[in-house]
Amino acid sequence: MAYPGVTVRILDESLNTSSSELDSPAIGAMIGAGTTLSMKIFAYGGDTGEETVQGYYYVENLNDWFSRLYNFYNTYYPGFSATNGTTLAARDLAANGATAWTDEWYHVHNFLQYGSGCYVTWANSGGSGDFKNLNYDVIFAGGTATSNNSLVTSAVDERDAGPLPVFGVLGVPSTSVIETGMTVTSAPSNGENACAVFGEKKHFNAIGSASTLIVSSLAPDVAGCICRTDRDSYPWFSPAGARRGRINNVVNLTKLLNESQKNILYDAKINPVFAVPGEGTLLWGDKTLASQNSTLSSINVARLFIYLKRTLGPLARGVLFEQNDEITRASFRTAAESVLRQVVAARGITEFKVVCDDTNNTPDLIQNKIFVADILIKPIPAINFVRLTLTNKNLSSTL
Repeated sequence: MAYPGVTVRILDESLNTSSSELDSPAIGAMIGAGTTLSMKIFAYGGDTGEETVQGYYYVENLNDWFSRLYNFYNTYYPGFSATNGTTLAARDLAANGATAWTDEWYHVHNFLQYGSGCYVTWANSGGSGDFKNLNYDVIFAGGTATSNNSLVTSAVDERDAGPLPVFGVLGVPSTSVIETGMTVTSAPSNGENACAVFGEKKHFNAIGSASTLIVSSLAPDVAGCICRTDRDSYPWFSPAGARRGRINNVVNLTKLLNESQKNILYDAKINPVFAVPGEGTLLWGDKTLASQNSTLSSINVARLFIYLKRTLGPLARGVLFEQNDEITRASFRTAAESVLRQVVAARGITEFKVVCDDTNNTPDLIQNKIFVADILIKPIPAINFVRLTLTNKNLSSTL
């Protein structure tokens, strides 16, 4: 018989919550692939709760996201047995090893690290209910499968002509063959409203064994860089480079690119990500999927136009059902010019001109109840190439 003593046990039921950057005013959205164990299981209220019924929910920050995970554990994991029914059996961590939902869970997690909130939906039709009409700025797909890109494309295309156009981020897997002439599949019909990023990152496991690295698409991180840009600068600044393009929580990348591969990807309008010694892992490209010969092939210019559509749209709606006379036209010009002067001051454009008078509002148009405003702007492109010249001079030479 052992001698009397005290036994102390430590039960580890903790989760390692991650940290995030300062809050961003921009909002993201993730469309899940609609698998059996989809993001639906993290909706509060269960199968009949309000979030489940409406088909989406809003995650404010990482604390909220981990809270939903705790709720999932507490609801479905304790007391599991095979007799609990097929629903519980399908969701139970012991039965599924947490592999059926972790891919998408980490895509939301990785995006939240950049300081923005995120709408989440799980319908593989591209969004449930009124998800596509919510006010978010950038959208990406859950999971690493390229087929998920079509979900983003659907949302971007549907929003393009409406009052809230959105920018999409598509992932290109590192298993793709990098060759001249490669193209992005499932690109939106309006290519300026989306970009593509190559590869995946390996990062620490926040909800499982610390020795196991997680592999995630870089699309949520690029979406996060875009939201960081809105916080630290303006939408018309590039999200790439050392200042705004740093990728968070990276152990390494799934594929290291050589110089030739980087060039091929960029020519194919696919943005590379790679490590720069002393600076970190960076998004090193800001191309959209628009035609190469347009300034809209740059993310900052494309998002400038999205900003202007969202800002000037309400001004245009304000003239509906008003008199089409000089008073209404002058009022619109004043309001539009005020917005554009602010963009000039914030280094988005260099010049603009608003034409809204009797030269483009002709009697025929007025008779047909049509109001016309033509707005001309000159965007400021982001620098993509730097040329430095070092000249060796003699000591006796004049500089």
